[in-house]
Amino acid sequence: SEHNAKLRGQDYELNAASFRYVITNGGAGIQDTAELIGTYEDDYLHSRPTATTFDADETRIVAKGFENVDVDAVQGNDVARLHDSHFDDVFKANAEFASISNSVSTVNAKGFDSVAAFALAGGNDQAIVEGGNGRDTFRGWSDKWTLEGQQFELAGYGFTQVIASATDGADRAYLYDTAGNDVLELKNDFASLSGERFSNQAVGYKRVVAEATEGGLDRVIYHDEDARSTVRFNGEKLTVFGKGFSNNAIGFDVVDALYADLAGKDRVELAEDILLDMIRE
Repeated sequence: SEHNAKLRGQDYELNAASFRYVITNGGAGIQDTAELIGTYEDDYLHSRPTATTFDADETRIVAKGFENVDVDAVQGNDVARLHDSHFDDVFKANAEFASISNSVSTVNAKGFDSVAAFALAGGNDQAIVEGGNGRDTFRGWSDKWTLEGQQFELAGYGFTQVIASATDGADRAYLYDTAGNDVLELKNDFASLSGERFSNQAVGYKRVVAEATEGGLDRVIYHDEDARSTVRFNGEKLTVFGKGFSNNAIGFDVVDALYADLAGKDRVELAEDILLDMIRE
């Protein structure tokens, strides 16, 4: 298929028709914007700080020097790969939309089925993601994360902080440790696993499983917020559950349970040879 293109400036307008390859430069403008529209075929977006390349069916468009790039995939099995800069970048995404931005530029990608973001160029980069309708699964490691759901998949590499928010009661989160000393903080609707230069947070997930299998001295800190929760620990696995939630920590070396009030009807179930200190916050 063939595309039409339009380049509009303050005092000019350029039009191109029936092309298959085009390179355009934003020039010296302060806030230049490129708007790229996909096709009904399988399109591919590859964005770097120096240029954004969009392969829409048999047409290639390269946009250089634009502070803002907006890309609409339209339809098809479309893929986007977004790269960071040496600045502090923020990647935001859900089932339908993704963006990566810093103090200089922003790239927006709409309607892509698969989006991967790469934070490998430096800076303290953050990813803020959420799923869509239906059951989604978030998995977080120290150097990568994935969020998969019905007809979409998101992935990130090299981010120092990741915040994943649940959008459905059936969503699940899985967190994985490193060979260093990691800390898992648990609340009824919140889990955060952090270590050297990484922090993965799961917000609003009704079921969380965290595994400490790679080594180090790993610690769990549980903050009691529910008057009827149950804490169960057998020396290997900690399970905290209550109405509508279940948090599980496997293989952690130290467990701290912090309570705010003993007036509720919390339960603590331990194996016979285990002692657990309940510490009031």
